Amino acid sequence: MIGSGVGESLLASTGSEIGESFLTPLPGVDLVLYQAVAPFLSGSGGRGLRRWAARRPCCAAVQLGHLDDGRWRCGHCGGWFSASHSGGLLALARARQPVGVDVQLYRRRPAALRWLARVSGLETATIAHWAAAEAVLKAVGQAGSRPQPGWATLPEVLGDHSILRIAFPAARVELRSLTFGPAALVSLAVARLIDG
Repeated sequence: MIGSGVGESLLASTGSEIGESFLTPLPGVDLVLYQAVAPFLSGSGGRGLRRWAARRPCCAAVQLGHLDDGRWRCGHCGGWFSASHSGGLLALARARQPVGVDVQLYRRRPAALRWLARVSGLETATIAHWAAAEAVLKAVGQAGSRPQPGWATLPEVLGDHSILRIAFPAARVELRSLTFGPAALVSLAVARLIDG
């Protein structure tokens, strides 16, 4: 488990990384957050996950693979991985259960937030709701989908720690929201599918 200590930079070759934080926001979940001077580029999440898995392996024979549904998984031990970047922040997560992470810089997204409010039963959606929805969709393998009304009922007020149920696929999702200063937040979701 990567709950403590300071590790090597996963992105040292770029010369842009200025800091990292290791966190254990939920039992059995590892989260690392990198902050860089310049914005991360497309593909940074996958590269970061591969480097993290190589430097801090989840098992003795890491075989990190990208699944058809967009999720990342170790083919040897079955561990789950997720990545997200926004501006100069990169968040990487891993767990024994399907996991999703989303990092967001606070910014205006009026059309997207109106749409999210409509499909998730909210009167008004915030950027925290957006990050939560992204993390949940990643955890259940639906990150590339456009949810229909009723897919989930997000709480009007997101606390630090929430449990919610989503309709498709049927799952119980544990959600943790972390704020990083006045400019950013990270949402982390761990999904447990419900049989039947």
